[in-house]
Amino acid sequence: MPSTPNPAEGRIYPLNNHGHYTYMNRSEYLLDETLKAMFPILLIGFAAIQYSIDPFGEIRKRRLYSSPPRGFR
Repeated sequence: MPSTPNPAEGRIYPLNNHGHYTYMNRSEYLLDETLKAMFPILLIGFAAIQYSIDPFGEIRKRRLYSSPPRGFR
């Protein structure tokens, strides 16, 4: 992506890449905005699956290797 706007190519949408601006066209801009909007939804969905279904068995492992129950000798 160029660091200067190029209206002939449609690259007029600025993107701040750590203090260096680059310019995108409309389709790249819409893709960037869509991904930014979808990230929180996907993160919440992943957390819900991890908590409710436990596909990697992390909750089960914590229960197996945690402290023994009261009265256990």
